[in-house]
Amino acid sequence: MMPRWRRRRYREESEMNITAFMNLMVILVPFLLITATFSQLSVLGIELPSSTIGEKRQKQSPALDLSIILRPESLQIRDGKTLIAILANNSNGYDLAALDRHLDALKRRFPMITRAQLLAEAQIPYEDIITLLDHLRQAVDKEGIAGKERFPLISLGNAPDSQESKRP
Repeated sequence: MMPRWRRRRYREESEMNITAFMNLMVILVPFLLITATFSQLSVLGIELPSSTIGEKRQKQSPALDLSIILRPESLQIRDGKTLIAILANNSNGYDLAALDRHLDALKRRFPMITRAQLLAEAQIPYEDIITLLDHLRQAVDKEGIAGKERFPLISLGNAPDSQESKRP
């Protein structure tokens, strides 16, 4: 009879059976690929106002310093300190058709101007800001298809107080 230590030494090594694991992977990987949702992110380039831009604007005194101010109850279109129009909300929210008419008229009067500011109050929903950014950048037709470029260089900022913006 062999001593105990010799019996252990002569045992065969058992192989790991991974067949069940491979079967699971063959089913799981296609299932996860089919059920995964793939999304595409859009990036919209905006500019942040800086002090050097403000100084350049004062020195050059451009023909148009366009600002759109978003308030919960209306849109205000301004040229620097001058109020151009106040567009009250309609039943669907902001009056985007009237905004488009004003922006097209301004672009016809000042075709070389490419800068605009979008100033929003804190409680304005994100979706409204993005919609107005799109309308500022490009003309949108009735079907919602973007067309002619309007003001591609947009600065985004906080709206001034409502009392401040009513003053001419």
